[in-house]
Amino acid sequence: MKLTMVLAWANLLAVAMAFAIRGAAERAYFYSVYIMEEAAFEDTAQMTIATGCMGKRTGLRGQLNRCLFSEFVDFLWAPEKGKSPSTKPNPAWVVWGNAQRKDFSNENLSKITAEKMKSWLQMVNYQDVPDPTTGKITREKLPGAGYTGYMDTKKMIPTAVDYPDGIRKAGISAWRAKEAYRQDTTLSAADRQKWNMWGDRCSDAAALATNLRLQDNGKNECNFIKERLSSLFKGRTEDVVRVDASLFGGNGGKVSGVKVLEKDRTAAEWATLTGTSVEDIKTMIDKGLDDFGKQPGGPEHAKALEECKGAYRMTFEGRC
Repeated sequence: MKLTMVLAWANLLAVAMAFAIRGAAERAYFYSVYIMEEAAFEDTAQMTIATGCMGKRTGLRGQLNRCLFSEFVDFLWAPEKGKSPSTKPNPAWVVWGNAQRKDFSNENLSKITAEKMKSWLQMVNYQDVPDPTTGKITREKLPGAGYTGYMDTKKMIPTAVDYPDGIRKAGISAWRAKEAYRQDTTLSAADRQKWNMWGDRCSDAAALATNLRLQDNGKNECNFIKERLSSLFKGRTEDVVRVDASLFGGNGGKVSGVKVLEKDRTAAEWATLTGTSVEDIKTMIDKGLDDFGKQPGGPEHAKALEECKGAYRMTFEGRC
């Protein structure tokens, strides 16, 4: 088996669990739903997202013990499979930038966007560790994947069966919250504008998470099919035809460079290169796509991608 195919398997396993940039974007989405529920329901018993997170912030409707974004991601952290829980970052030592700490407060919630939250988590790479004897501070890399690795889905939504189901249920929670404050006749015009803003922010976050998954899927799928065709036609190293994907949302969820496989043009070009019929090349591509989806992590990633799309539709349009 060629190295690129092995890497594709590893990538799918990571993508399915939302590591790195995807993990950051999806946590931004979950926090956006968390704030939407806070805006919609004065009674915390009606909320569904991270209900066990006990933080130091007062909620938008006066609810006590609501979580800052930093507290939220720390609450959802889970150890990598087979690794010790000691790889958890120490929240007292984690290095957050001044701008990030400032924007955690209620007064600055209006400045928080999905892109900001994603970027913050990507930039949180270090913690300041004090020497237990001298108190001297040493800056060290965060252990493991920091706050963009595994996440405890049950802590996010206790009724979730698995991570993709958690994405789906977060979408339902977002729509339920949006409808609740749409129907609240006691809201002032200023408050209604604020709540609607968070509905838009949540839609942006869902679009960003979906588009990042589309980006990874397109890249891995194209590379896999290129490798498959190259292995079937020895000596051919030409690329497959990649085209811009149809993305979700507006500028708030924009992701650059999202490419997907163009099967018909790829089949036509490779037919010309190899002297094989277009239909035979299409059959080879279809078999490759089927094999791609069956790789370890493939079904889970496909399910997570579809649930991200559904979460966006629920958040933005109120339908699956």
